[in-house]
Amino acid sequence: MFYRKKTESTRKNNIKPITVPITSKLQELIDKLGDRDSPFILGLLKEGYKENTFENLSHKVRSKLNENLLEIGVKLNLSVPLKLKTARDCYATTLKRAGVSKDNIGEMLGHSNSVVTEHYLASLDIEKTQEINQHIL
Repeated sequence: MFYRKKTESTRKNNIKPITVPITSKLQELIDKLGDRDSPFILGLLKEGYKENTFENLSHKVRSKLNENLLEIGVKLNLSVPLKLKTARDCYATTLKRAGVSKDNIGEMLGHSNSVVTEHYLASLDIEKTQEINQHIL
């Protein structure tokens, strides 16, 4: 269980943990790539920083991860730039396509209410719009 940092600042009165079930495959990855001596899975951040320092370092880590992901996406010849946000969008889109309710998707994403999830999923509907518009071409 963890608390999403953004959620801490946007949901001060209703902070809920995000639960990630650790499957055997996920545990293998954590064992292989993780840092057992750190409370952060990859060990790229440490505890004890002042809030502002932590935010700055966290931003740098995310930027570096995004650089690496973009490079991987280019090597794989992906049509969409690979970024951390892309993974979150893909997760939500996959759940939506599988028929998962927006309330459950919102819960999994740590959204404060269904309005946030509706707004989030609305931005993912471009594919549906293109599919619908294919009928008029």
